[in-house]
Amino acid sequence: MAVNPAYKEGSLQQQTHNSGRAEVEALATALAERLHLTDGTPWMNTAEAAQYMRVSVRWLRQHLHQVPHSKVEGRLFFSRNELDSWLSRNRRR
Repeated sequence: MAVNPAYKEGSLQQQTHNSGRAEVEALATALAERLHLTDGTPWMNTAEAAQYMRVSVRWLRQHLHQVPHSKVEGRLFFSRNELDSWLSRNRRR
């Protein structure tokens, strides 16, 4: 029984599409893990916030009077959105 060449071509295109999609999904997962976005929380502790801002923990603690944060029972929390906004507002042009 002969197979329609158009069917073969369509099947190959579908396989290529699925392979490309899998590669993109794998890349997106790896990137999310690297950026620590997989936990789903917009809040970071001091070490995570320092890493996110690419500053030392010491610098961040010394500048708490400037950097937006929340303090609950002595623990500091930083919002990614608030840090992004603060960094944008304080950007040198």
